[in-house]
Amino acid sequence: MVPEVVAAANSLEIGGISQPFQSQFGWHLIKLEDRRAVRVREFDEVRDQLIEEASKEVVENLVTDLRANFPIERFNRDGTPVEDEPESSAEPANE
Repeated sequence: MVPEVVAAANSLEIGGISQPFQSQFGWHLIKLEDRRAVRVREFDEVRDQLIEEASKEVVENLVTDLRANFPIERFNRDGTPVEDEPESSAEPANE
């Protein structure tokens, strides 16, 4: 959660309603209905998820670096270069 929401929720008693406050997502009111303890998961429970997220980040960074530093050439199935397509208009076609 964003810090503003956490601060507002932590300042409330159960059943209380916060004053209006703003975060990066807009204006909010919070009604605190209950508090629950957060269970910290063991490393073995989240290991696969952490590996997947780290791998995804590495691949995304690699692709971004490759796109920034190497030219991209596109070809048709017959091996001829793809002609540059004209910029599409901002308005969708009504058909």
